[in-house]
Amino acid sequence: QVFCNNFALGNIIEERNFNITASSGKSSFYKINNNADWIKNRKFATSIVSTEKVKVNTVDNYLIEREIDSIDFMKLDTQLYEDKILEGSLYSLKNNKIKIILVEIIFNDYYEKYFTFSDIEKYLIPNNFRMVGIDLMNNNILKGSLFGADVYYFNKNYFKFWMRKVILIPTRINSKRLPAKALLKIENIPMIIHTYKRSCLSKLKDEVYICTDSQKIIDVCKKY
Repeated sequence: QVFCNNFALGNIIEERNFNITASSGKSSFYKINNNADWIKNRKFATSIVSTEKVKVNTVDNYLIEREIDSIDFMKLDTQLYEDKILEGSLYSLKNNKIKIILVEIIFNDYYEKYFTFSDIEKYLIPNNFRMVGIDLMNNNILKGSLFGADVYYFNKNYFKFWMRKVILIPTRINSKRLPAKALLKIENIPMIIHTYKRSCLSKLKDEVYICTDSQKIIDVCKKY
């Protein structure tokens, strides 16, 4: 079920002017920096075609209004207004109500505002989030109008359940230099069992698996 809401998100509840550009995907609360070398060197003009006053809500207030307990996935792609939205989400962030956040970060000075990772992470790192991935977008820094990335942050309170640390031990019966090496015994115990037991001693692992296509190896492992 999908609900559409006719308002913007930010750090406070207000009404604010929104700049609409000819290319709607670049519309923003911030004006375009046409004096930037980034735009001049690409020889294309970008303009704001109209300005519209829009209502602004906060994530925290929206969750209260709709009686929503938590957010599984929150994507922020708001042309440099991402930090304001996170500021308006502080209660939810501090109380572990958001599990995954995808934030767009624009690296060039296309708009009148410019920010870096620290401007985003000052809201996320103190509230149990960690960066887990970066997906570069429009990464042609010689021609593209925007240069940035989608950055993924996971709440560590949930992350530990999703990202389990697993040791896999690939084992085959047809080893060439030493046939059936995995089943050869050292002190009357098959080598694969020694490997398994040593792996189990690791303090970093959650689980250990032996991976094989040999029924002989499977039968031996079951005995131990």
